[in-house]
Amino acid sequence: MANPGTATVKDANGNSIKQTIPGVTHLPSAPDGGKNYAAAGTWKAGYGWFATLNHEQYMNDNWTLFANFGYSRQKLNQNVSPNMSSYWIKDDAGNYDFLQTNSATPQRSYYAQLGTKNKFETGALKHEVMLSADKAWRNRNGSTTVPGTILVGSSNIFTGTSFQDVDARYVGYTTRPNNKTSIWGVSLLDSISFGKWDAMLGIHKHAATAKSWNTGSKSWGKEIKSDATCPTYSLSYAPDEHVMFYGNHAENFDIGASAGSSYQNSGEVLPPTKVKQNEVGVKYQNKGAMYTLAYFDIDQANNVSKDVAGYTKPFLVQDGKVNHKGLELSVNGKLADKWYGMVGLAYLDAKYKNMGKGNEYKNGVRESGQGKWSASAALEYKADDNFSVIGRATYTGTTPFYTVNYNSSTVTKDSKHLEAPAYMVYDLGVTYNTKLNSVPVKFSAMCYNLFDKDYWTVARGDQVYLSTPRTFFLSAEFSL
Repeated sequence: MANPGTATVKDANGNSIKQTIPGVTHLPSAPDGGKNYAAAGTWKAGYGWFATLNHEQYMNDNWTLFANFGYSRQKLNQNVSPNMSSYWIKDDAGNYDFLQTNSATPQRSYYAQLGTKNKFETGALKHEVMLSADKAWRNRNGSTTVPGTILVGSSNIFTGTSFQDVDARYVGYTTRPNNKTSIWGVSLLDSISFGKWDAMLGIHKHAATAKSWNTGSKSWGKEIKSDATCPTYSLSYAPDEHVMFYGNHAENFDIGASAGSSYQNSGEVLPPTKVKQNEVGVKYQNKGAMYTLAYFDIDQANNVSKDVAGYTKPFLVQDGKVNHKGLELSVNGKLADKWYGMVGLAYLDAKYKNMGKGNEYKNGVRESGQGKWSASAALEYKADDNFSVIGRATYTGTTPFYTVNYNSSTVTKDSKHLEAPAYMVYDLGVTYNTKLNSVPVKFSAMCYNLFDKDYWTVARGDQVYLSTPRTFFLSAEFSL
């Protein structure tokens, strides 16, 4: 959803066109989610594969060795798409432009972990200690010899295409390096049991390296190194077989995000992020039902898009934090013979804090894409061990977002803070277990968005997405 202003774009012939953007003052009603809103010629094609190997070796009753390995490769062969993978609605009437581009981000990822688990006792304390070391690598490429963003037409979310001069088209490209990242860590975790008490003490040491490709000098830039030590601990008390009180603290370290091709600092790796989470709660179990009430408080680093004078694209920078506080209540269990149910309700207070110069207006404001209320309920009927039916309802409350600058998706102090309306979605599915030539098979059929509801949903910051229409999903799972 665009802010008011002006912008200059190029057409398919390279001519500059000055656009006047009226801006969005309120969110238009959601159009038909079953229609295609892309420019003619827009298409994607890609491939990928992955392999994993997981092994546990039991040395004796108290000592286990384990190893985990993984490899993934992904590539978009064709990616004729809207610039930044989305369109900017320019006004309250729902008009938008076909701004098209080509891009590709092939990448390869590797992972390896080795560790050991040991059980022993020290007096009345029972220990289960895990020690592990792991490392992950990722090599990501960018694309070259592709055209810039071009304007090929305009459209309206309600009435369809107004005009389109030429089809969005694919232009062949070669690839170049973009960034390399790696992160290694050592973890030590001790789970301790003593009567009605359980505790966990852990520490994680992580270090990361990252470097990005300089397209000007066609060489790798300076390697950025960072590290962190993250503690983890928890304590729970179960006075009887029905009730358990618990509390925990966890910290997580991750390598910083990499700026994509839509940013001026494309390929740059931001500072690493550290997430701190505290949670306390109580669980109650009786007559086949489990009740859980939990309070949580989470702090995490925040990345923002920032316009800088003299540059045509925004910069991706790290600024301030996002704090999540909330309550979760859930009930699940057996309702009657063959009937099972689940109900969950959550309240989330997610707000920006400690925002720096130029972004102070966000302090104390609800985080984009995070509504206050959400709820879900499910009802399952198990006719027997082989056949079951499940119905599910999911509620998402009003969700805030900011309008952004046209063709840059940058939020400014003049952006409007709007809300996407609340919505409820229903799903229905069945499962059937059988055998094919003595091979156990589980067949599943699911209908998502059963009543084909049209609605807006907010994700990935301030991007507003149209709902997925009624969708049918069939699968077969073989146990070999």
